[in-house]
Amino acid sequence: VVPAVEPRKVPPAKTVVMVVLDGVELSDLPPWRNTVTPHLPALSMLAESAAVFDQHRAPSTLVAGVVASLVSGLSPRQHQLYDAGAKLPDSVQTLGTFARDASVRAAMFTGVPSTFKVFGFGAQWEHFKQYPPNGGRLASAPIDDAIEWISEAPATGDEAHPLLVLVHARGGHPPWELTPTEAATLPPVDYTGFFGPRRAATTLADVRERRGRLSEEDRTRMRALFFAGLTRQDEALGKLVSRLEELGRWESALFIITGDVSSSRAALFADGGDLDEHRLHIPLYVHFPDGQRAGERIDEPTEIYDVVHTAMVALGIKPPPETLGRDLAAVASGDVVDAQSLRMAFVDEQYSARWGSFVLLGKEGERPSLCDWRVDRTCSFDRRRSYPLVTYGIFKSLADFSRQPMRPHERQPVTIDSETAAQLK
Repeated sequence: VVPAVEPRKVPPAKTVVMVVLDGVELSDLPPWRNTVTPHLPALSMLAESAAVFDQHRAPSTLVAGVVASLVSGLSPRQHQLYDAGAKLPDSVQTLGTFARDASVRAAMFTGVPSTFKVFGFGAQWEHFKQYPPNGGRLASAPIDDAIEWISEAPATGDEAHPLLVLVHARGGHPPWELTPTEAATLPPVDYTGFFGPRRAATTLADVRERRGRLSEEDRTRMRALFFAGLTRQDEALGKLVSRLEELGRWESALFIITGDVSSSRAALFADGGDLDEHRLHIPLYVHFPDGQRAGERIDEPTEIYDVVHTAMVALGIKPPPETLGRDLAAVASGDVVDAQSLRMAFVDEQYSARWGSFVLLGKEGERPSLCDWRVDRTCSFDRRRSYPLVTYGIFKSLADFSRQPMRPHERQPVTIDSETAAQLK
């Protein structure tokens, strides 16, 4: 018998900043990249000075579904945004609502069309701004404007309020902002292919639709353009950190950088699609207030719900009972270890439930398959017969989750007008 220990909580924060990078590959970022990354100084700094979570997982391969879970703390099966034809229901309360009720000033800046107003993300925020990829602003604009919004907020006095900022940046996703002259200097030398910075997204969509293949030269150019685009946003992230330091907000800030869906070299920035573990594995950097857990790497599995839960606790907001998630500070300190919990992901009729190294994959109404991630990274072999008890246990936990009493949210279809269609294209 051991005495009960109260789990440590994230220290209170006067400023919470969450940056979601779209379409970044974990293996391209520090500290997961095997080589040095001088082109990403801000992320390299965070890899050394913040807590890094190595087993962070997204709840969907649909970008809007992941961000919906980030702002609500709900599973895609709860908030109903798990297919490309849906929007975030008006009945779902988000961070904007929770912040307003707690007298916290909250703003969201997004450069990713999947989280624009038409998909239900514009409501409930004190300040919301979106940046169409065909609108003429740089990909770093959401970060730049977030810096300006934070700078204008009083830091002391009667008018000072805690701040919550959510930035959904384009990350590594095309289009990439390079002139033809700049692109010509990128590898490979004397490139004569059709792959360019502005129309790369439509080019990749055509390749996926035809189930075609990119040549090795095309892939080399794509990676070069990817890093060129990401480098400029990394520079903006560095300016954001510097500005928080100048304002005296950095030490007391909760600063989080994560991703939505991995770009995945095989998926070529596709939105939605199969629940591949490579696409669900996303980065997570956390600078805790007072620099706690600085420089540590945490191997305990985490999910996107843990991010929103931690943000609310840091701002003194009590998470509603229907929301999911754990305090990342308690996870990092080892006070909270839930060996029985499943990490679940949903898209369309597909589901993926991971328990340790085992992943149960299936579709509604069909027999699922079991993958052992330790020995089969492609999940090519069904291990159900080898591990019948594991299969039954995971499936039963999935069934128990689906039977939990949840606040009903009706699925709301999204209406795509011609302007939104152009932005998505």
